Amino acid sequence: MSIISYRKYQAHNLVFFRPQQLFKERQFEGCKTPVIKNGKFRSRQRGRVVRFYCNPGYFLAGERTLFCSNAMWEEPIPKCVRATCKQKVNAPKNGLVLQSNVPGMVNFYCQQGYVLNGPAAAYCDGVVWDVWNPSCIPTHEKPSFFCDFEDENICHWTHDISHDMEWTRDNFKTPSGYSLATGPSHDHTKGNNSNGHYMYIESSSKRTNDTARLVSPIFSKINNNVCLEFWYHMYGTTTGTLRAYVRKTSEPWPPKPEKAVFSKSGNQGNHWYQALVNLGNISEDFQIVMEGVRGPGYVSDIAIDDVRVIPNCIYAEWIQITTTTSLTSEAPKSIESCENRCGQKVIPNDTAAEFIPCDCDELCDETHRCCPDYIELCLPRMLH
Repeated sequence: MSIISYRKYQAHNLVFFRPQQLFKERQFEGCKTPVIKNGKFRSRQRGRVVRFYCNPGYFLAGERTLFCSNAMWEEPIPKCVRATCKQKVNAPKNGLVLQSNVPGMVNFYCQQGYVLNGPAAAYCDGVVWDVWNPSCIPTHEKPSFFCDFEDENICHWTHDISHDMEWTRDNFKTPSGYSLATGPSHDHTKGNNSNGHYMYIESSSKRTNDTARLVSPIFSKINNNVCLEFWYHMYGTTTGTLRAYVRKTSEPWPPKPEKAVFSKSGNQGNHWYQALVNLGNISEDFQIVMEGVRGPGYVSDIAIDDVRVIPNCIYAEWIQITTTTSLTSEAPKSIESCENRCGQKVIPNDTAAEFIPCDCDELCDETHRCCPDYIELCLPRMLH
């Protein structure tokens, strides 16, 4: 094997902390009151931000903290699950079921030529599963070997929803979420001064080794030489690790790091780089898995774009026709922190030039200028 190297709220003094069943059905700032079985939540800013907790013995599947924006929760309501359901969830015909790393949760996938009809996951509430019969229905389209992430359906790639964090479709000119945009200034497909999209790791936790996985559709086996090409951007003082896997459908989930066909760690500079991996023949149906792992700090900027599976690849010829981006000697800057700053905005001229300024006040989300550690450091104080 050869390698070349996604909320708004205002100040408010009330804090709610009640069991879920005590909340009357009503609207919170345009968003419906969350419902979480076997758990509870705390809300702040008249329900614009909520944080979820599970009862003892249950695990949270999904995002712990949600924001209400434009009358919608920005992520699905999480679930509290427990792996004590007696009956087994079977794979749909022409599909497969994979165990999650969250106990009491499984994921569904369909084989090439089929698309999933129904939820992509099933959850055990401790007694019964919430989903029994998703199906895989025929489609006349084969999954594309190339994805530039310009369409919202991201070429039918899916998230491993048992994640610690997630990949977000983004572009720098339209920042998403609560925090200051710190990713690439442009995508690789369309380049500078454009609105092209890429996939980007976004997280509000500083837990080292938190993991996000993006999973391709299932491709049919390829009985000739195959290459994997993609472009990656890894910039920042606490950048973690990017891995790529070729996972055959008979192999267990999640993939193990030692099985990665590509792995790169740490700051690589403010550039897009090409990765080209020679995979050889692939004798079973397979998926490509792109995995991002957090580094030791709050900012772990990893982005990918233009992922391509290349059948009948003559590796040496592809090396000769590939291109690279121009490089500069720009040093990475650290971003400011909310440490001892909760409730405060950046004071003009009070931030050292080597730091990127950001805010920690309750309105920072309106301008997407919250520091990356805002949720971790400031929200718990607001919600107690």
